[in-house]
Amino acid sequence: MAVGIKELDFKVNQDLQSIVTDNDINIVFTDLILIYRGETIQFNFAVTNKAGAPIDFSGDTFLFGIKDPSDMGGDALADSTDISAPFTDLANGLIGVTIDTNTPAMNTFINFDIDAQGLKAELSAINGGEEKRLVFQQSMDAKTDANQLISSNVALIGSTIPILQLNPDAKVDAKVVAQTTIFEIPAGSVFIPLKLHLLVTDIVGAAVPPTVQFGTTADPDLLLVPELALLNAQYETQSWDIIGAEAIPGGEVLEFGITVASTATNELIIPAFEGYLLSV
Repeated sequence: MAVGIKELDFKVNQDLQSIVTDNDINIVFTDLILIYRGETIQFNFAVTNKAGAPIDFSGDTFLFGIKDPSDMGGDALADSTDISAPFTDLANGLIGVTIDTNTPAMNTFINFDIDAQGLKAELSAINGGEEKRLVFQQSMDAKTDANQLISSNVALIGSTIPILQLNPDAKVDAKVVAQTTIFEIPAGSVFIPLKLHLLVTDIVGAAVPPTVQFGTTADPDLLLVPELALLNAQYETQSWDIIGAEAIPGGEVLEFGITVASTATNELIIPAFEGYLLSV
């Protein structure tokens, strides 16, 4: 899953009511526009007519919505009326809209499917509280990233989230002794740990692997006391089964720690907690 805000730039032909190609504003854009579960995205749209002249949207506001194609008349899975500076210049047809796709409706639609699912996105100009024109409507796809499964900003869906994996928002430098925050258990829920994982993503000059631990801020080696990792090449993985551990309550913060640094020239790793997040 993307971290922070992803920025996407598109040209729009108002006459065609569609995103168009960079090379010809009168050819409809057909490439894949893919979003991942939980992303916040700033869409920057440069809107013109078929002659290439910018559309003046002075005085307008905008509604950007992402919908299930089979229910276009229903509520949006995610929507936004945000106008994002500094890109926005309404008089010159430049519209920036930021949308947070981490909504219960969107997460339920995507679920944990790594296969792309079709969506429809539409941008409407609003003036005086009424929709004055449809700027464009465009097909998009959404899915869960197989490598991330679900990001650390997971939100509860219903009473129980199926088995999930929580990993940090960035790779961890195995050459630095430090603790890395992974996820704070939400109030009113518990996390039942099942497995711990470690993946080497980048390594140069492999030597002695790092010594690692898994636990919480209050108890850094609660789930794994410091142990020398056995993996020592790119894309190697190591896992530990958690047997009989108590559920970790809301308010606790899951952490991964490096207690002895790797002696490789360079090494980046990704730790992950696997388990159930339950409402209680």
